[in-house]
Amino acid sequence: MVSTLVHLVLGGIALLVLGVIGYMTVRVIRRKVLDQDVTSGSAGSFTLLDFKRMYENGELTEEEYLRIKAKSAARMKEQFLPSEPTDLPDQNSDENQK
Repeated sequence: MVSTLVHLVLGGIALLVLGVIGYMTVRVIRRKVLDQDVTSGSAGSFTLLDFKRMYENGELTEEEYLRIKAKSAARMKEQFLPSEPTDLPDQNSDENQK
């Protein structure tokens, strides 16, 4: 009875240790992948994170940082959201008038 309990406790501790090691491994890999995405996606140009750091270091004023952030958001919105349909005359309204 006692040896079974000892085996269960040791097995539980082993599983816990393996779980923590797995969690830490995933965190390290995820951090490296995200860092690569941020740096490789902006080859030769600045990212918004770069501008934020410049603002925090006093290299940019708040007004400059907010202007850059707004322009970046507008560009991202333009890139990822479909553009609004242009106002074309409704062809059905012409048929209704006849």
